[in-house]
Amino acid sequence: MVKRIILSIAFITFIQFANANEGMWILPSIPDSIANNMDELGYELKMRDLYNEKKSSLKDVVVSFSNGYTGVMISSDGMLLTNYTAIMPFIEQLDESSQYKEEGFWASSYTREIPLHHLSVSIVKTTENVTNRILANIPEFETQEKKQHLIDSISQLLIKEKQATTSYIVEFKASNKGTQFHLYTYEKFNDIRLVYAPPTSIALFGEEKDKRSTPKHNANFAVLRVYVSQENQPTPYDPYNKPYNTKQYAKISTRGYEMDDFVVTVGYPSFTNRQITSFALKEQVYAINQAELNVALVKDKVWEHAMRESNYVKNLYEKKYTQNNERLHYLIQLQESVKKQNIIAEKERTEKNFMQWSIKSDFNTMLKYEHVVPTLENKYTSRKQEMYHVHFLTESFVKLDILTVAYMLLTISPQNEREIYSEIAKFYERYDEQTEKKMLIAMLELYANEATNEFMPDIYTTINSKKYKGNIEQYVNDTFKKSFITNEVRFNKYLDKPSDKQFNNDPIILLSKSILKKRAEIARIAFADEKEIEHLTALLIEGYQRKNKENTLLADANYTLRMSYGTITTYSPSDGVFFGYTSNFEGIIEKNNTRHAAYKIDKRLVDIYQSKHNKNEKPFAVSFLTSIDYTIDKMGAPVFDAEGNLIGILSDGNNETISNIYHYNERFQRTIALDIRYMLFILEHYAGAKRVIEKLNLVDE
Repeated sequence: MVKRIILSIAFITFIQFANANEGMWILPSIPDSIANNMDELGYELKMRDLYNEKKSSLKDVVVSFSNGYTGVMISSDGMLLTNYTAIMPFIEQLDESSQYKEEGFWASSYTREIPLHHLSVSIVKTTENVTNRILANIPEFETQEKKQHLIDSISQLLIKEKQATTSYIVEFKASNKGTQFHLYTYEKFNDIRLVYAPPTSIALFGEEKDKRSTPKHNANFAVLRVYVSQENQPTPYDPYNKPYNTKQYAKISTRGYEMDDFVVTVGYPSFTNRQITSFALKEQVYAINQAELNVALVKDKVWEHAMRESNYVKNLYEKKYTQNNERLHYLIQLQESVKKQNIIAEKERTEKNFMQWSIKSDFNTMLKYEHVVPTLENKYTSRKQEMYHVHFLTESFVKLDILTVAYMLLTISPQNEREIYSEIAKFYERYDEQTEKKMLIAMLELYANEATNEFMPDIYTTINSKKYKGNIEQYVNDTFKKSFITNEVRFNKYLDKPSDKQFNNDPIILLSKSILKKRAEIARIAFADEKEIEHLTALLIEGYQRKNKENTLLADANYTLRMSYGTITTYSPSDGVFFGYTSNFEGIIEKNNTRHAAYKIDKRLVDIYQSKHNKNEKPFAVSFLTSIDYTIDKMGAPVFDAEGNLIGILSDGNNETISNIYHYNERFQRTIALDIRYMLFILEHYAGAKRVIEKLNLVDE
């Protein structure tokens, strides 16, 4: 097997700007240093086999789903493979959703395949770098606002120009804070149908416990099919449409893989912000996210206590509690990951090097760039408290359900009246007065303990008046007793006979107005320099490109076609902790034996495995780890071996990848792929889906 070898001197020079294996590279613009490194790691094809507009290439078998996921074409009759999580919301909309989630779904013929309405897929046909055409028409010293206006105008002209020469969909995309621009054409297919989906117990096995962790044992996949007109052209859904006939679909390898084998993915990663400054990242993690985290901790406790006391309350609030709990854990893990990987320190070093370069450069370069980093630092530092408190108010009050009703009523108009009253009706269906009361008390107490006088809404003047003497609980009890919003019967009476006086004097309305007023005051200060910060950040990225002109600055992911590569590898998150490069079926049985609800597996699958697998053979792999750099929120991207054969699809990342939106770390970050052989095992032996297997191009030599 091909092993890692020492990087060339050229690539060592390159990684001063991008770490080894880092990057979701815009195709077909692959730097020579990256192509050389791919060859050194074992890639056996040419760059034109990844992307080619004149003949078939891997880009032609990869599709972008309208909901942000990626998929891969796997048969001549239009079958697609993607994550189960990509199509789960569409399954939930079906009449038989409960049955399909519990038992899975298998269409025994074309006619039984289920349309997934409002889901479409697109395939890139052409990519054009129009950066020079854009920048050539923008004066260097123009304001950021005027620059953006010019970019918008020029991009519309470029789109119209391209549309005049093609029948495909044309899309303009900017990346790297508006310093790189591309024009894409896509072929879009609107009739997508479900062929096979495993039961959730298999597809999402261990999801509650194993999200962003390894070892991973779920089978997060689904098989769909593209349908077209009788002329084999994209068309809206029609029951008389036929399966898409294509010559461009992936070969599937059943040979397996070894440690250090080369792997590559082509897909549509969602979003990264790798060019974020250290100052912006500190603000995001320790001001914006910290405010949300502090509020989420208190909400978690209030809901947990209320649900423990009453099953009725549990039924009302369990979904909100779960969502809040997941968000809370995400924020904690993100903060820990940024700290563990020294991401802020990394960015500070980059900025320090840039400052030294700008000072030592020629006079004009120095004049243009030397002030950028210190000015950005000053701008972010000066608004730290405002940014924290504006988000604290948003999380603690603006997003509070009982106050959301007031905000809706404050913005009601003849145009949105029907929609607002519909939302309010839904609110009362999931409303418990005592729980909402406890939550408001908790939020008012939390903010009172966090904020200094300058950030206090004037409602606290009422709370601290002679009437309440700072007793928040008494104030809230009075508020709930008097407000027409806190009781559905009183609310309906108000609707029968609305009164401006009653509305304007309602204590919940007064509270909401007070919150919104103070939030607006703080926001004006917090975002006063936003346009200048945007301008300086764009100038910094421009400076990075100028400083490193011999290299290509990594373009942030933005749902456009990208290539990323790496190797199959192990993972050691800390001293003495080690994970191999595969997770095996035996791990499913071991987890199932713990009797945890998240690890409940279909016994029939276990029985089939035990009857088919020889214990003397190599362990049966269900997933594997790679060093591929890819976003982890919406995956499904195919993983190809060195010869371009499909060996898996990306389904998750380990815990450390939670921060890969800001930084890639080859030591810690791993993407997790479903082993294609596990998918084939389920299709053939568990589902009996031979009509799917027969259409696949399997390679075993």
